[in-house]
Amino acid sequence: MASRHVTFGRFTFDLDARTLAADGAPIPLGGRALAILSVLVEADGALVPAASLIARVWPERPVDAANLRVHIAALRTALGADARGVEAIQNVPGRGYRIGMETKRVEDAGPSRLPAPSRLLGRDGDLSALSEKLRSRRFVTVVGPGGIGKTSLVKALAALLRDEYRDGVLFVDLGAVTTGDGMLRAIGAAVDGGRAEEATEESVAAALAGRDLLLVLDTCEGVVDAAASLTERIRRAAPGVDLACTSREGLRAEGEWLYRLSPLAVPDDAGPPPEDISRFPALDLFLQRSRAVAGDLTLDPATLADASAVCRALDGIPLALELAAATVGVFGIADLRIRLDDRLALLNRGRRTAAPRHRTLRATLDHSYDLLSADEKALFDRLGVLAGAFSLSAVVALSPFGPAGTEALLGALEAKSLIARDDGSAGATLGTPPHFRLLETTALYARERLLARQDVDAILCRQLELLRARLAEAETAPVPPPAARRGLQANVETALGLAFERSACVPAAVALTAAAVGFWMRTAVLVGQRPAMERALRLMGDAPDVGPLRALDLRTALGLAEYYEHGPTADAVRYLTSALTLAEALGEQERRLDILWMIFGITGNAGDYPAEADLANAYRAALRDDAPSAARYRGFRMTGRALHDLGRHSEAEASLLHGLSAERGRDRAIRFTAYHNDHWTASRSNLARLLWITGRADAACAAADECLEEAIALDHAQSLCWALAFNLVPIAIWCGNLDRAGRDVDLLLHHSRRTFQHWHQWGRRYALVLGVLSGGSEAEALRIPTTTAAEADLFATFHPIFLRHDPEARVRSGRIDWCTAEHLRAAVERSPRGTQGLGDRLAAAIAVANGQGARAFALRAATSFARVRAEEGRPAEGADALRAALAQLHEGDGTADHRAAVALLQTLGPPKPPGAASAAPANPGE
Repeated sequence: MASRHVTFGRFTFDLDARTLAADGAPIPLGGRALAILSVLVEADGALVPAASLIARVWPERPVDAANLRVHIAALRTALGADARGVEAIQNVPGRGYRIGMETKRVEDAGPSRLPAPSRLLGRDGDLSALSEKLRSRRFVTVVGPGGIGKTSLVKALAALLRDEYRDGVLFVDLGAVTTGDGMLRAIGAAVDGGRAEEATEESVAAALAGRDLLLVLDTCEGVVDAAASLTERIRRAAPGVDLACTSREGLRAEGEWLYRLSPLAVPDDAGPPPEDISRFPALDLFLQRSRAVAGDLTLDPATLADASAVCRALDGIPLALELAAATVGVFGIADLRIRLDDRLALLNRGRRTAAPRHRTLRATLDHSYDLLSADEKALFDRLGVLAGAFSLSAVVALSPFGPAGTEALLGALEAKSLIARDDGSAGATLGTPPHFRLLETTALYARERLLARQDVDAILCRQLELLRARLAEAETAPVPPPAARRGLQANVETALGLAFERSACVPAAVALTAAAVGFWMRTAVLVGQRPAMERALRLMGDAPDVGPLRALDLRTALGLAEYYEHGPTADAVRYLTSALTLAEALGEQERRLDILWMIFGITGNAGDYPAEADLANAYRAALRDDAPSAARYRGFRMTGRALHDLGRHSEAEASLLHGLSAERGRDRAIRFTAYHNDHWTASRSNLARLLWITGRADAACAAADECLEEAIALDHAQSLCWALAFNLVPIAIWCGNLDRAGRDVDLLLHHSRRTFQHWHQWGRRYALVLGVLSGGSEAEALRIPTTTAAEADLFATFHPIFLRHDPEARVRSGRIDWCTAEHLRAAVERSPRGTQGLGDRLAAAIAVANGQGARAFALRAATSFARVRAEEGRPAEGADALRAALAQLHEGDGTADHRAAVALLQTLGPPKPPGAASAAPANPGE
């Protein structure tokens, strides 16, 4: 057997990797030419007959000598002659070929006959377990899908154990073999090259008898039956020979022990910090191979997140990762991540010296597919319409082979490493049927095969029908657990993505999309389904079986999806307005009320508070005598919020309290989905906000605590996130309790992961706000985006630095809202000190706040007024205004505003004597 390298002249040949270099520079040669060179250097200058070369290099079928001469010519051209004219490849006519230069073997430190391969990443545990199994069982087969690293592992195994065998290790690559005779010739040539053409099971077994060695048979899947027969014979005739095989399926030979090789570990969504890369061998391998083609990489968080996503998309399969890394020099990692949907075409830059089945990702999968029977192919193709983990029953429903036949075929596909058991699926629990899954790349390949079938339309329409039935069951059942929910969603998305491209399937695809709206509403995934919903609405005329109610629900869902993705846009209102018109025409009262409520919310978030109030009135007017009490309570909540936004706080409080007068759970007739808010959570958080603005800070904090505790117990992420974003976080910021605000923001970020990205973005913006409030700059504040006018209004009450508009211009236009007083004050605080009229502008802010009963904002305006008057040399006037504002408050002395007001007042001197005139600003109209 050869050692790691053989040198001759200026050339170095790596026998393990089958690579050739001249003075360290690689020489590109075809696989057959390198195989010929491997045989010649192993012969160490001895003549090798042409017949033996053909048997070793073309073991699956003898070829004409002309084929050999073509590749010999390529070798001679590449290698040439040395300075003395000695040719590297010499031909002795009629006798054979040899290496003409002196060869020298570069030995490893130890005496073994097989070199250790390059470092295996993440396979230490596999190597240890496999070596123990081989020592105890003496016959192991490593199985797994193509490209998972079976060959690398058994090479490492052979290197590890070679010193334990007197006769070393014999390694035979069967990757190019497709027949039993070819297998025997390949093994016979390795064992006894002189009689390779005549090799039989008996001769091979006899040649091995009496030897003490490890026989490695690599890539047996093309000849499993023949390999099984031969290994059993070897076990009987040569007890000193241990066997280590690799295959995409087990040999099912007597005494065989299967070792199923798993993918390399991959990181989660965020990607690890640089110091933790080694914990994820898939990422480590990908980055190492990427550096080899692209040079140094900047391992910033974005790059690591992109690289981690590539590793997950490629299922941690080493070959796929190496093929992907080969493209990094062209695309970069971020662009590669985006392009992986087309990975079967993209990943085609394998090593020139690799076996053909490993040069592209598609070739690897083609190799496995070509080994399937016709029935196995038919079932595998059908798996292309499934997504994620799937059960036997899901496959049976699509299969023409019946339950027993389908189960047998699934077992065959599992044995051949094309599908795997899914231990993490919802069905993989004790006492429940097993679930299976395809690796992501294999699933894409199965979809390609499915779409190439003549009966693809029938298969797709059958799946669409099955999914509609599952969605109908889900409408009346409790929301399924997360794993089952994700599985159903993935199957719907996959089926629609395929079906909308097939004209024969469009009616069924439209029907499935319409049927899925309710499920998407309950599970908070509308935004991602916009393309399918828009397509279904556009093609509704092609699906006469889809009724007007489904069309109504589609329009409604599209309006919500537009809002949660882009905010209160004209398109969101257009979709919902058209849905409202259709609901009125159909007499769908409950849907009509729902849509009015949705338009109300969007309008309020757009900052059009008068129109918001009009919609609240329209909702109340639309309530019929037979309307459920829950709908009536929601009407009170809507009116309360609208009145609050207009600054009519006392009326707003009365309406909110009326809506809270019913006991929770007494009437839940309003459909409760991921896009609805729990009435009590929303009302209590609105009330808490109103209490703070009207100067009852302690009551506001107590109400906020109660609301938060109740919302967490309810476990409805939308309701909790809404309350936190609009009311509870602002209350904590207004109180100056940034620690409490930070905890609330953490809650918002955590729970928003179970609902909409919309709320997660709110949480991230709040985190930036808290950074500014804790000492950040105005430049940082200006970088914080606000997505709606209502959000901008809210943020401007946190600190003057966030004010983005001219509030006095808004007042001149006739707009006085809940935040007007605070915005007027903020505009003064942003004005240069000494500007004329600052005190009068603050007096106007105090007057607006007092007129609305917004005592908390009146205190802030009075504090600013007192500071300005003190700077103008009129401290007594400012002090009187500040005392008047404090006198209106009977609680909240722990808030930052109250403490600041008291501290300022202490610097302004004692109050005026009784009976002295006060210059405190009056309420409007007095």
